[in-house]
Amino acid sequence: MELMAVLAIVGILAAVLLPTLSAGKRRAERATCGSNLGQIDKALLMYASDNADFLRAAAKDFHIYFTYKRALGGYLGRTGTQTNDPLFACPADDFDCTIDPIEDFFEHKVAGKGFYRLRQTEHASYLFNGEAASPADGRATATKLGSVAEPSRLVLESEISGAIGLSAHERGSGRQFNNAKNMLAFVDGHVDFLPIFWQGPGAGNGFPVSYNPPAGYGYAWLQGQ
Repeated sequence: MELMAVLAIVGILAAVLLPTLSAGKRRAERATCGSNLGQIDKALLMYASDNADFLRAAAKDFHIYFTYKRALGGYLGRTGTQTNDPLFACPADDFDCTIDPIEDFFEHKVAGKGFYRLRQTEHASYLFNGEAASPADGRATATKLGSVAEPSRLVLESEISGAIGLSAHERGSGRQFNNAKNMLAFVDGHVDFLPIFWQGPGAGNGFPVSYNPPAGYGYAWLQGQ
């Protein structure tokens, strides 16, 4: 009877404590992710400061979303190619990269667990909101950063999941959903945890990074739209 009573107490304590521990883990992961993005954001701003206030100089190919990382080594104290740099890995990023939205985003088959393990992302959980092919499309490479009309709204970097309509922090069904919350870093240097507007699979090639949200959201992918 005493053993059963002890086991019952242990079970009750586990039921009470496990959700608290899980919530604490999620908060710690978000904090680490936000800290990572804050450091990367500062490095990009320093890069722009050394390049006439432009980030366009870093946009040397279509995959600038990910290759921006190559330009930041000196600003982050890194040398050579980093494939296991924890600064570029969100601890909550353990996506199954074979699910349809992720494969569609990369336009070909990808395999692995976690964006930061993919060669296609330059081993990063984070995406730069720039564009090499069309600097006039309103992203962070479109103009001098000092000329951005709303630097507190224009995204400079995001978790890759935010560009797709997923969330590493609030999984839900594991598929795309509206208001998936992600960490975002902005032109003015601040970082925030915000819901991402997703209009559904029929808009913007199916990805929220292709268009701005409606009024009421605290971010913009594209300036002047």
